[in-house]
Amino acid sequence: MLAILGTLGIAAPAHASSPPQVSVTNTYWYSENSTQLVAPGSNYTPLFVQFTALTNLTGYYASINLSYYNNLPFSYSYISGPNVQQRDYYNMSLVSAGHSVTIYQLVNISSNAKQGIYQIALTLNSSNAPGQAINIPITVSVLGTPQLTLVNYFTNPPVIYQGEKFIQFTAVVSNTGAGPAKNLQFSLASSDFNVLTGTYNVAYLPSGSVTNYTFLMDAHNVTGQTALNFQMGPQALSIPVYIHNYGTLQITSSIPTLTPGSSKLLETFNITNTGNKTLMGVNVHLLSPSVVSIHISSSNPLGALTADNFTLAELTPGQKITVTYLVDVSSAAQAISYPAQLVVQWHLNNTPEQFYKAYNFNEKVSPTIIQQFTSNFTFTPLNIGVLGLIIILIIALIAVSARSRKIRKKLQTQPEHKEMPPSLIHKEIPEKNGEEKKN
Repeated sequence: MLAILGTLGIAAPAHASSPPQVSVTNTYWYSENSTQLVAPGSNYTPLFVQFTALTNLTGYYASINLSYYNNLPFSYSYISGPNVQQRDYYNMSLVSAGHSVTIYQLVNISSNAKQGIYQIALTLNSSNAPGQAINIPITVSVLGTPQLTLVNYFTNPPVIYQGEKFIQFTAVVSNTGAGPAKNLQFSLASSDFNVLTGTYNVAYLPSGSVTNYTFLMDAHNVTGQTALNFQMGPQALSIPVYIHNYGTLQITSSIPTLTPGSSKLLETFNITNTGNKTLMGVNVHLLSPSVVSIHISSSNPLGALTADNFTLAELTPGQKITVTYLVDVSSAAQAISYPAQLVVQWHLNNTPEQFYKAYNFNEKVSPTIIQQFTSNFTFTPLNIGVLGLIIILIIALIAVSARSRKIRKKLQTQPEHKEMPPSLIHKEIPEKNGEEKKN
């Protein structure tokens, strides 16, 4: 039972002719049989005081004095006007001896009130002697003080890695105090996490209740011991959390000049494990735009199923590997820079968590000579005339060249005429006539 019996008080004489004598028989909050305890921060809480007249009372006013002592955590609740503390007075024009009277007052209890027993007073004022009041001390209790306790907390996943997204932090909170907690706030903050869930505003948390408060958060790209700052009502708690390192990679590339319609161009990537952890089950994927494709041999068309993937069992700290891809460029590719990625995926010590690093680069397609010429040439009448003249000259040069080749070929097919040198063989000279022969 929440009611605390008031102390028995015998009023001192208000005046010599008719000293009032009363006995406080009971005090209670809410109602006579209520088991609810009042708590700090409770407002508009009805407080009842019951007393019995030991002698006839005539011309007295009774009230509950909440300021009998200084610095009491009680104040009068608003009744008859906004922001006005109203104290109730009960007119007792005639109360016969042996009769009981119950009065009440709406009370505000400060949120800073401590659990314990407080002393206030029942005040009797005589209408025959204004200003002369008789105070009879009575006691009231504030035992319904709430007590918030962090029963447990956990994260999902239980192991947190740097840069991890959408981590769940759950706090299990119980009100282990004797009274309800009101108007509470639960929030989470950290310099190494981006907390995605806002503040929980709880209007009422009854005694003995257990509730869970879950927050979503993203880990920053940091490692080591850190803390989560959990605000639980008026309490601030620091919860230790460790952010694990999942490994680091350094990736460099060598990308050749790409032109529309080119084939079997070599793209090279150097991957180095710059961390202190061995990366397990390493998979390397090349993600290129549709106009740049990995070259597939016609003798092995099924190679297209795994052509963009390179697999390695493990990559130890400091180890460097070189991954190469042969690519073809579509003839329909535009002369622009296409964004592309090399994605490296791995596990740590065969754990189910998979980590990755995306290396962004550009596959720049340069125009061919003909494309450069057509893109720089402007079709004006003058340019068209010059182009026609150039074409005529080219045709003339081709014709002259063809004629020259034809003449040379014809000359080469004809036999050569060679002059015979004079013979050195002796020939006899015929005799002209007989006379000359005789002589």
